[in-house]
Amino acid sequence: MRKIIVTVVFILFVLIVKTFGQQDDKLLDVKFSGYVHWMAAYDSRQIVAVREGHFFLYPKNIQKDASGRDINATANLNMAAIQSRAGIKVTGPSFLNAKTSAFLEAEFMGNSDADVNGLRIRHAYLTMAWDKFEITAGQTWNLLFNPEVAPQSTGSNGGSPFLAFARNPQLKFGYNTAGFKFSAALLSERDYTSAGPNGNSSEYLRNAVLPIIQTSLSYKCEFLLAGAAAEVKQIKPAIKTSKNYFTDEKVNSFAISGYSKFIINKFSSTFFAIYGGNLTDFTMIGGYAVKSVDTLSMIKKYIPLKTFACYADFSYGKEIELGLFAGYTKNLGAGEDIKNEIYARGQDIKDVFRFAPRVQFLQGKIKSTLELEMTFADYGNNNSKGEVIDTHQVKNVRIMTSLYYYFN
Repeated sequence: MRKIIVTVVFILFVLIVKTFGQQDDKLLDVKFSGYVHWMAAYDSRQIVAVREGHFFLYPKNIQKDASGRDINATANLNMAAIQSRAGIKVTGPSFLNAKTSAFLEAEFMGNSDADVNGLRIRHAYLTMAWDKFEITAGQTWNLLFNPEVAPQSTGSNGGSPFLAFARNPQLKFGYNTAGFKFSAALLSERDYTSAGPNGNSSEYLRNAVLPIIQTSLSYKCEFLLAGAAAEVKQIKPAIKTSKNYFTDEKVNSFAISGYSKFIINKFSSTFFAIYGGNLTDFTMIGGYAVKSVDTLSMIKKYIPLKTFACYADFSYGKEIELGLFAGYTKNLGAGEDIKNEIYARGQDIKDVFRFAPRVQFLQGKIKSTLELEMTFADYGNNNSKGEVIDTHQVKNVRIMTSLYYYFN
């Protein structure tokens, strides 16, 4: 019932804004966007994913039964339409001599596996833009992820876990001049959160008080887009110990990313790399570990686990597009000795590699896709520094097809 009410309220809001904007074009200019989406995916084994396997990350590790047979070598087939989305962009009157606009976009992915099919916010932000300066407030992509260099792979994971995939509530400032754009933002967490003793939650960032701080610098011209971004983040995993002592220990981490995109006629190539600590909230492998424990108070000190990831994406064509995605990520450990207490995604994974050719057909408002994803994960055991050793490789083959019907 709650899902139905939320969906009805969203539809009514969109209709009211559209009607209001049509009554006075000078007051509001309203544009719709979105698509209806259907996908079917076959996986050769069990996978680590979210939303009932829709958002694929990597194959599950080997799990042997009493006879030594791998239970997770069981294939899987699924179909879904939950990626379907609708958005509305409103351009309004000036405010303090700034052009104003707002964008609201929702989809039916839900916020957890228990909420699949639930309506959720993707983007909800307003922008005030002057000649060279702009302010954005709301929820949208974090600065370490530039959607203009997003892989064109057809999976809903958007290339995860090889990039900083997260949308955050934020206050962002931008300055544009001569093709360059500098941005700085203060961010919180909502749908993409950090790991900790109570599971994945935004409480660790909220308890640290300091918001995530990000900056980026990019350059764009007719055939090139290039840029870099950086982040400083602090979270507080706990406010008391198991012996009821107050603790103020935090996890301090940083991350940097760089990217480029070249476009020549029908051909485009994109390259991206990121290095940093405690990247769980970006839907990547990594997190942090306990470095030491006071035996009297049980106060714990923490250290981030470092992660490196990169990808390359190539595409050629317009109505018929051929493409290729290749991604790699590696757990680099803590660099220091740690206790056997880790809060991370994929802590027993040394690295993950993906190779994914695709073909897409676009005619009018309809697009159809076919993609083959081959993903390899090296599982093993953590050593004293959080690195993964004594590995064995697990592979998943995903065959996915999808249909889009765009409207705007």
